[in-house]
Formats: sequence, C-alpha cells, structure tokens
Amino acid sequence: MSEMTLRLPMNYVEVERDEMEYIDGGAWSSYRGLNAVRELSVMIANTLGWGRTTVGLCQAALASAATGIGVLLSIGLAMGIAISATIASVEGCLDLIAIADLKKDGGFQDDSTSVGPFTFYYGVAEL
Repeated sequence: MSEMTLRLPMNYVEVERDEMEYIDGGAWSSYRGLNAVRELSVMIANTLGWGRTTVGLCQAALASAATGIGVLLSIGLAMGIAISATIASVEGCLDLIAIADLKKDGGFQDDSTSVGPFTFYYGVAEL
C-alpha cells in the first residue's frame, strides 16, 4: 500500500489571496465622486427602463386578454412580466445600496454585464 503525500509541482506561480478572490475575473468597477454619481444615474435609468418594460408587458397582457388573442400569448407575457419585475426589483435594491455607499464613502463598486441593449447589474459593494 502506498502512502498518500501532497507534493507541489516543480514550477508554480504564487498567487496573492486578493487575486484568488476574483472568481469572475475581477470585473468589478470602482467609481468615486462625479463618476460615481454618473454611474448611479445610469443604474437608476436602467432600473426605470426595466420598470417601464414591466408596465408595457402588463399593458400588452391586458390588451390580449381583452381581445381574446390567446392563452399562450398571455402566458408568455405573464412570464415576461415576472422576469422584468424581478430584475427591476433587484436593481432597485442595488441602486439603494449604491446610494448608501456613495453617501458613506464617496463612491462604490459595481459589477454588470450588457447583452445587446440590456444591462444587468449583479452587485454593488463598498470601496
């Protein structure tokens, strides 16, 4: 029976702890001062855009129900309403966190991804 021992490779690169914590490749962006205010205004506009999408889908669902277009369309619209309302709610909470961090530290960090015309914010953190 062989003995199990842990061996390091002959060649390796030592990595700092902070660098290992960036599991998403370090995509967080930092904003201070006027840049933080500008980014916050973009975040709020994005949240309002998702809210407007939710309202538009609600109007379309009501119109399709009034005209009897179809159950399948209504189900699709209901799913869209649920998704866009959830995104708007989450991003609204992130906006509030960013506002608190801006007041406290004069800036904040955020992580977002854009897919076509849509921007998704994943997180906000203190500087």
